[in-house]
Amino acid sequence: MNDDIRSLRRQLAEAEENLRLLQERKAEYVLPIDIPLHLIKGERRLEEQIADLRKRLEVCQEPLAQLHEPVGHERLQRPRRWPVPGWPRWAVPGGVAVLLLLALAMTLGPRLIQPPAEEPTTEPTLESDVIWTRPADGMVMVYVPAGNFEMGSIEGESDEQPVHTVVLDGFWIDRTEVTKAQYHLCVEAGACQAPTACDWGAPTYARVEHADHPAVCVDWYGAEAYCEWAGARLPTEAEWEYAARGSQGWAYPWGNEFDATRLNYCDVNCEENWADETVDDGYARTAPVGGYPDGASWCGALDMAGNVWEWVVDWHGSYPSAAQANPAGPETGVRRVLRGGGWNLDLRGTRAARRGNGTPEYYARNVGFRCAGQPPTAMTAITPGVLVQEDFDSNVRDWWEGTKAFVDFDNLIIKEAP
Repeated sequence: MNDDIRSLRRQLAEAEENLRLLQERKAEYVLPIDIPLHLIKGERRLEEQIADLRKRLEVCQEPLAQLHEPVGHERLQRPRRWPVPGWPRWAVPGGVAVLLLLALAMTLGPRLIQPPAEEPTTEPTLESDVIWTRPADGMVMVYVPAGNFEMGSIEGESDEQPVHTVVLDGFWIDRTEVTKAQYHLCVEAGACQAPTACDWGAPTYARVEHADHPAVCVDWYGAEAYCEWAGARLPTEAEWEYAARGSQGWAYPWGNEFDATRLNYCDVNCEENWADETVDDGYARTAPVGGYPDGASWCGALDMAGNVWEWVVDWHGSYPSAAQANPAGPETGVRRVLRGGGWNLDLRGTRAARRGNGTPEYYARNVGFRCAGQPPTAMTAITPGVLVQEDFDSNVRDWWEGTKAFVDFDNLIIKEAP
């Protein structure tokens, strides 16, 4: 009975905390009409859950309350009598106490002699700002802790619906889009083909002045080949959106309000009819990667809005309504998904939930990519005190620099920073 009560109280506390967090998210919206439908439904479900838990808790506590209440008026008036004449007054209470101690020992004894349970391995926290430099191309990857989020947008396009829950394991993703200079390395290594000329002229991936701009005019096959050469893979669509929005479900990587200073989008230099003539970032097309640090997402990924569309591994298709774990999209299809929007789109086209698509052979001046995956070393063993592999890559010895933990390479142990 007591275990049931404790469990119900714990569930009630968790539900009340979840309701509080959800209501904080609702408060971020100025007008009630702007509040996403899934937040409203979630609040209703939590309120119903809390009411049910309170009712069940009351039912469980009622028998215990009755044990402490006198039964009947006559019993209240009955004079107290010593139950066993001739026995000392301490005998019965003492005997009862001994029996209770014996019962307690029999219940807790086995637990007391058991070894302490091992603490579960936890995912790295965002405060650790865990990064890793990929040896093949020098790309910095950021760690995205495991979690869940609401994928899609009730306010977006039809292919962004229905909004559904997605649960993901932890993974790594490139901090920026792959640059022209990095793609050039793959071409020189013979693993990638030089980009085909886009409609406005020959690609500039080998030009020094554009070396830090994202590689463009690369089709889906080229992006996949590059990531494989670099020891990574293309991210799934769910991984990309989670890295951009997080569990907060923001409209943009930095929050729900559009901010033209945090991304490269269609400003006064843009050739489109919907250009925002009130903003001038100095770039008519692509901008250097990482040039908008204030536009970083919750996990530290940059350029997740604007600059160029990015290929992901998924075929384009309809969203399911049921919750999913580590989804990889439809098994077959005709067009692959593009994410992030580009320099020629407006504030609506650069939302984190926005989906684009193209045939795998498609290439354009506003299409690039970034990679994801797991580093090929012991970078996944990042819990302090855990042994790392003895063949730990010497090229990544400083990957913990600036974090709250460091690697003791003499003993191959990950430790907390002093």
